[in-house]
Amino acid sequence: VLGAWEIDLGSQELGYDLILPSAELRTRLDSKIVTTQLGNEAGAPSVPNLLADDVASWDELAQLAELNGLGTDLVVQTPYGDSGKTTFFLTGRQDWDRFADQITGQPVKIMKRINNRAAAVEAVLTKHGTIVGPFMTDLTGYPELTPYPGGWCGNDVFPEAITDEQRHRAIDLVRRFG
Repeated sequence: VLGAWEIDLGSQELGYDLILPSAELRTRLDSKIVTTQLGNEAGAPSVPNLLADDVASWDELAQLAELNGLGTDLVVQTPYGDSGKTTFFLTGRQDWDRFADQITGQPVKIMKRINNRAAAVEAVLTKHGTIVGPFMTDLTGYPELTPYPGGWCGNDVFPEAITDEQRHRAIDLVRRFG
């Protein structure tokens, strides 16, 4: 991660002004809870989920999941941090007990666990609209590339990761989200 002095130095050397949103806005948008809410407002579908202000026990989590049709094989995310350290896969009380101290006391996103084909897309918001960049397959969890289990190591460009129809739909949703 580049420090502010490196970015400023680079922009001065290249003769441009780099304008970033406020730290408060960047922090707000970094929340998995806020980005889920924004996606919902934009009509961008996501894994079946619910947002909760706090979950204090396995029984409470299981009840919320059952009431919302999420089943008992769950993924719970806390709002901030690297997904490899803030995403928890829970199927019962034993899993809850292992991670409860890292989950409780903060808002959470509770999701139905699915078998997904991971993909990522880059986008840039400009005064003229949202520019949607390349689609990439995700390389999460390769132990030889990541510093810890489940960590993110980057993305590998792979154009055939999704179909043309999926690409057009995703571009539309990313633009709406932007």
